Amino acid sequence: MSIRHWSLCLLMALPIGAVAKTPTTLDFADSAWVDVDATGKAHVVEMEKVSKLGDVPKLAPVVERIKGQLKDAIESWRFLPAVRDGVAVESHTHVRVELEASDDGLGGMAVRIRSAHTGPGVSGVDRTALQLALMRAQAEGLVKLKLAYDGSGKVTGAEVAESMEYWHGKFSGQADKALRKGALEAANGWHLAPETVDGHPLPGTGTVTVVFCLSSDCRVAPLPGDSSPEPWQFAATDPAVKLLSKVAGTTL
Repeated sequence: MSIRHWSLCLLMALPIGAVAKTPTTLDFADSAWVDVDATGKAHVVEMEKVSKLGDVPKLAPVVERIKGQLKDAIESWRFLPAVRDGVAVESHTHVRVELEASDDGLGGMAVRIRSAHTGPGVSGVDRTALQLALMRAQAEGLVKLKLAYDGSGKVTGAEVAESMEYWHGKFSGQADKALRKGALEAANGWHLAPETVDGHPLPGTGTVTVVFCLSSDCRVAPLPGDSSPEPWQFAATDPAVKLLSKVAGTTL
């Protein structure tokens, strides 16, 4: 039994350093904490761990190259700075970037940006309640939660915005009651890392989608409708710092 995150088996399908006979892609992500000045210029303070690729030691040189290229890309992007009392000020935001890697046909790997979002980061997620809910329900589905958090990052309110069960290859209807209850119980114990504006952490609201899976088909099934944010990624309702550059589809 497992709760869907990203399937690690996909990693082995990408022939790094070898020419593939058929096109193969791998979705992964990276994130960074970024300082943005009053003019909208960004400075990357910290690059975080690359999902999936970062867990494979032999890919360490590839991962470091991707992180370096992404850092340079982020610092070239244009941001809309946060405003305090009607004046643009320095701020600190979390930038989450979804990427796609594919064989470039020359024995290497091409990396394309799928999307990028600003907002708070997620600093602590206890999945125990989610695992228990999955075991109790013995059912599959997704639960989209709307969360509110204070300046310390503590979740102060959670409600189910939408839910669907996974049945016969698709998401539809409403998720099992135990899954909805488990998602709510878990979310109330999570912590976020808020954006800061002029040195002050900001409370806010946003959504996160939790996907419960028992089968391999569920783990790789596309989400219905608007799939943003990706599962487990918090999407701020109104981030203090906004990305102005159109980066979707660009390459590193």
